[in-house]
Amino acid sequence: MFASLEGIVNRTQPQIACVSSGDGEGEFTWLNLHNLPYSLTNGYGAILKYRSYLTGLVVTDPNQPDTLNLATTIAV
Repeated sequence: MFASLEGIVNRTQPQIACVSSGDGEGEFTWLNLHNLPYSLTNGYGAILKYRSYLTGLVVTDPNQPDTLNLATTIAV
């Protein structure tokens, strides 16, 4: 969900980056390498900050595998 938010928000210009410490490089390696300023926020804070970029949310049910196909169709 946050990767999708990142893609939508960054369509016109880079404004948000999702970071993770699980890749072995460190969370902020690429931001620091390019001397990009950043401030930290949690996922819910990012949704609130960039909510004007969103028009809805499609949720799937893991107990109903076909909802993934339906969600993909609806979200386009």
